[in-house]
Amino acid sequence: MKKRLDRKGSIAVSMVLELAMDLIMGALVLLVGLAYVNTIIDNSFYDKIYLSRDLAITINTIYTAPGNVDYTYFKDNIDLSKYTFTLKQGQIGVVGGKEGELALYYPFGYSTLVPVEDSLVKNPYKLEIEKSDKVKIESP
Repeated sequence: MKKRLDRKGSIAVSMVLELAMDLIMGALVLLVGLAYVNTIIDNSFYDKIYLSRDLAITINTIYTAPGNVDYTYFKDNIDLSKYTFTLKQGQIGVVGGKEGELALYYPFGYSTLVPVEDSLVKNPYKLEIEKSDKVKIESP
């Protein structure tokens, strides 16, 4: 003969089971979130996005400045020597130091009055951006 739980007992058991399932699901969501954060800590994707956009804004500002401009680009919180920078007609590219990483390009305002010298700078600790008769980047 089976024992049957009365109505109050079955409600209490179902509440405990629902609470246990909620705790297990919450723990799984937390573990998945921590695993995701752990994988992107060493990823340089967000640094490349930041550097390409920041350099594009900097070059746009240098373009609009009158006369000749010499600017030293340096970031304390990001190690620039892990990256390779390319400057092409209307685009700044950032590539990570690891082999096989994709380059991230971001456009900037390009003027035909002041041409851009195609530049490739590998592993600089800071960048020199110069505008005279053309815009170029180089490592000091």
